[in-house]
Amino acid sequence: MADENAAFDLDVLAAHRRRFAEEPYHIGDLFMPFEGSERDQHLSTGNIRSVEWKPTSSGHWKLWCDLYPVPGTKQLRPDQNILPVLFADVSWGQEASNSVICVGDKLTRRKIAEFACATMPPEQFARLIVMAGHWFGGRNRCAFVGWERNGPGKTLANILGRVIGYPWMYSETTYDRGSKETARKAKLGWWSDQQKKLDLLMQLRESYAAGTLVNPSKASLDEAMTYIRYPTGEVGPARLVEESREDKAPNGDRENADMGMVHMMNVAAGFTIKASPPPRGSVAERLGIGMDDPEEFDDEA
Repeated sequence: MADENAAFDLDVLAAHRRRFAEEPYHIGDLFMPFEGSERDQHLSTGNIRSVEWKPTSSGHWKLWCDLYPVPGTKQLRPDQNILPVLFADVSWGQEASNSVICVGDKLTRRKIAEFACATMPPEQFARLIVMAGHWFGGRNRCAFVGWERNGPGKTLANILGRVIGYPWMYSETTYDRGSKETARKAKLGWWSDQQKKLDLLMQLRESYAAGTLVNPSKASLDEAMTYIRYPTGEVGPARLVEESREDKAPNGDRENADMGMVHMMNVAAGFTIKASPPPRGSVAERLGIGMDDPEEFDDEA
């Protein structure tokens, strides 16, 4: 059943694994020595000096990139001559599945980092995304960040957009027809439905087949080999084939994050971002920090 209904070409995945899979260069965690509103204030200012890398064999982050000293500190950080993109697939943090972050370099189309944890609540996960976005930084001084907006992803939209005001986020334009005119809003994050997820799956399949993506993560490639097409036409892990649609919805995994990462590579602008007014009432507004998109942001799904 796995071969017959496999979502990916297993021969292509196996060849990719033999050629590119390798052990991570670094394993550890990102953390900040602050909590609560003080932490959010540092995140709003993009103060990467307060984001520290802690190497540990039990860490949730795996890196396939070199780390270099941050001038004037004892901290480490990836090479900044990159254009990082980040996509997050969030679960409820109740051990049913992992919340995952995949980070890639748009310039080399190589996956450079992966985070997976099954016990982190969405609110904490949102702050970690901001930390990672600033820490990976790159040519635009922050990563281009996206996430699946469904389910707990709505919490991420509120925290990244309204509470903190992260400067460079993926958004989708929607049109709400009113009595007089069409209202145009940019909704933060990527909204998943059956067809859109299949579209992202095909982007990832094509990247593997065409050799336009390097994924060194053994765990990710092994997980992809278990991804199947469900009888409903949807795709997902084979272990969830008997689950209801409602039970499948809050389950994050590496393949969702990989598919989103490739999509971010495909749509992220290669130019320097320009700041514009942050959402009304956010920490970023109170601190006078801008955002990247002048449209009205809406955190409603």
